Amino acid sequence: LVLANAVVIGFEINEEVLGTINAYDQRLSGRDTSFELDESFTIVDRCFVATFAMELLLRVLGQGLSFLLSSEWKWNLFDAVLVISSLLQLALLSVGPKLTFVRTLRLMRMFRSLRVIRIFRFAGLFKHCRLMFLAILHAAVPLFWSCFFMIFILFIFSVFLLEGVATHIRDASGPDATVHELKLYYN
Repeated sequence: LVLANAVVIGFEINEEVLGTINAYDQRLSGRDTSFELDESFTIVDRCFVATFAMELLLRVLGQGLSFLLSSEWKWNLFDAVLVISSLLQLALLSVGPKLTFVRTLRLMRMFRSLRVIRIFRFAGLFKHCRLMFLAILHAAVPLFWSCFFMIFILFIFSVFLLEGVATHIRDASGPDATVHELKLYYN
């Protein structure tokens, strides 16, 4: 069921991107149009949300307090957050498409895409994939700081490079082809 949901999400995102690109091209050619996703995707998504909500409810009722105290508590919490956010998204959509909810709905739709990660919970078949996923998960903080450090170093070198560019332009006397190219690439 989780794999089927991941496939449907993939098809839905593909259709949304293609439709959005088409609507953008039509707007550029002077036609005022917008893109609406096919209603069948909404119906299928509601079925998945209902099924996942029922599964979560049955697991909470069946496991009781051990739902949050077992060794799988992180996955259980992840499932609960996904189901609650999906139910909240459906509730907001049922209110109607109001302008104030647009950003919230976009955020909820992006969060809904995390349902694909649930595949790793059932990792009996994906033992090596789960190991890689956990390694990536545990490496996320060092990866963030590594990226931050590399961006900081890039920033420092950019400052030195731009200082050199400014000095070259300031010292140029008369027309200079290098200055023209620097202006072209800097602007």
